[in-house]
Amino acid sequence: MKNVFIFVKGCDLRYLDAEKISKYFSKNGYNIIENPKKADIIIFVTCAVFEEAAEESLKKIKEFQKYNAELIIAGCLPAIDKEKLNSIFKGKVIDTKELNNLDKIFTNDKISYRNIEDANYIFKNANKKSARSILFEGIQRLPLLNRQFVKIKNCILKHIFSKKSIFYLLLGEKPFNIRIARGCLGNCSYCVIKKAIGTLVSKPLDECVEEFKKGLDLGYTYFAIDADEVGPYGTDIDTNLPELIKKMIDTPKKFKLSLRNFTPIWAYKYIDDLDEIVKTDKIISLDIPIQSGNKRILKLMNRYPGIENIRETLLRLNKANPNITLLTEYICGFPSETWNEFLETMDFIIDTNLSGFIYPYSSRSGTGAENIEPKISKTKIKKRMTYAKKILKKNGYRVFYIKSLQFFIFDKK
Repeated sequence: MKNVFIFVKGCDLRYLDAEKISKYFSKNGYNIIENPKKADIIIFVTCAVFEEAAEESLKKIKEFQKYNAELIIAGCLPAIDKEKLNSIFKGKVIDTKELNNLDKIFTNDKISYRNIEDANYIFKNANKKSARSILFEGIQRLPLLNRQFVKIKNCILKHIFSKKSIFYLLLGEKPFNIRIARGCLGNCSYCVIKKAIGTLVSKPLDECVEEFKKGLDLGYTYFAIDADEVGPYGTDIDTNLPELIKKMIDTPKKFKLSLRNFTPIWAYKYIDDLDEIVKTDKIISLDIPIQSGNKRILKLMNRYPGIENIRETLLRLNKANPNITLLTEYICGFPSETWNEFLETMDFIIDTNLSGFIYPYSSRSGTGAENIEPKISKTKIKKRMTYAKKILKKNGYRVFYIKSLQFFIFDKK
């Protein structure tokens, strides 16, 4: 029996990939271990969304090369930074959109990767376990005790923050994840991820509903509906996102849903359905990444430029259910963005009562934005982000800077 060590860096979707990879090896008789020193095979699921993330992945590859194991590089790095990867690594690679072909690398395995059910849990990287983490893992394995623990934890978080707080969502109850699609239809000028994830491939509606019922049967009451882009779900298989969500919320059991990666154009397209859906009080959050509050910048980003339609959509959702948490993302310092255009985005965020993340623009080779001039210097971007922190605090937000990843989390009090 061969020992396999799996490690992942990246978004939740890549952690779901790692969990499915782990199930694939387990079902084919491999031993999943937590020490790379004892591994025969190391699978590293990489990230390359930002330049910093790519550099971290390359650094980790060099670390794994020191071990006496076959190293296989998966995730987004092989498709996005192929030249840099090839300069330090000559082994086997498989990028995100090619994961279904994993068993072509392991040709003797009886169960194919395609036949492994999708993951619903976030993979946990191995680390040195403290007595506290061992205790928590023990609690999580006991459903009744875990439910009580979650209730107490959520009560504390609600007291510190509120049910609408982004930190309540991030730190509270862990969801049962349902990945409804892979790939996306967008062609954002700043994004390199599509190279790795490919175009939209929706999961059959009945399969998504069955995963949802499975989570309910296991006692879950919180579900994250996720994809690289959830909005266009079903457009390739003669269905749509509202149809899927309505089938879920028709279930009489008590539960809540978070919809992630819901690009504004699709939120606007489905606003009539969304208005009806959020009034059921079963949707607790919608992640609608605006990226900018300025029409010119949105056009340069190759995103939907109807900023007033987006504003109307967000205000209507707030009105339909004042308890819903509307999350967003903003890229600060996109090429040619003026100070006034930056301020427009700040005004848009405050006016529409959004919480979320502010990222500094990261130039990536091979994107359309790479050729847009003038570039905003890192010094100016830092100045803008500092000012954003100040103006958001003035308007009643909590703002936290994540130094290791160089971005802000902002949260409406």
